[in-house]
Amino acid sequence: MRARELALLWLAAFVLIFPLNGLVHVGPGAALFDRALGSVASAAPMREGNPALAALIDVIIAGAMVLFFVRGRGRSGADGALTGAVLGLVASGTWNLANLIVVRGWPMSVAVGDVAWHVALGAAAGLVLARLAARLERRGALAAA
Repeated sequence: MRARELALLWLAAFVLIFPLNGLVHVGPGAALFDRALGSVASAAPMREGNPALAALIDVIIAGAMVLFFVRGRGRSGADGALTGAVLGLVASGTWNLANLIVVRGWPMSVAVGDVAWHVALGAAAGLVLARLAARLERRGALAAA
């Protein structure tokens, strides 16, 4: 696989994940998080978070998604959605479980809602990425992987 195709797949995954995740966590989700985390002394308001760090998380997730697709070419949209959902579960689940363990007062409702959102977002991004990878594969762009 050429670097251009890898970059295209990564960019597609990142462009799907980062803006939607940002909109939810800074937009409508911010008030929900801020309310639920108000009693947690170390929690800063969501809108004050560092978007570069949030982007780095999504860069890593998008890269992992591309790796899974490249290694398992010929996957269906359902396979892509499942892969994305599992990555969302692992990434968000690990973060939220760690917070439940070490951050006194971390609300279970935040953990459950955040994990559910990231599973859904990962599934949607995985579905789109699988379809894009299949299109590139049909054009022969992924044949040399």
